[in-house]
Amino acid sequence: MLFQGFTRMLNKSLRKKAVESASQVNLLEIQQKLTLLARAITGHPIDIYPAEGEGGFKGESFFLPAGISLFQETQQNLNFYFFRLLYLTVQRELCLNWPAGESNK
Repeated sequence: MLFQGFTRMLNKSLRKKAVESASQVNLLEIQQKLTLLARAITGHPIDIYPAEGEGGFKGESFFLPAGISLFQETQQNLNFYFFRLLYLTVQRELCLNWPAGESNK
């Protein structure tokens, strides 16, 4: 009985990962297009790099997640990249970035 429960849980986890990987969008596949879009929107020579954490910006560099699989559909994950790009653009234009060493409290 314990083994059956463990097997069901493992199978469910593997199916979920298969769905996530099928709809995942990788930054390296769309990096050039996002770079062109960022440069067109801002008018600055923006470069896009994979983020080690949640991402952000520093000067002329935008950092985005290496892969997105938050949603079940590929287009929704791609739209999330577009949202993050626009969000970072507005954040950069309004100078809404926490200085190093400060918290948001």
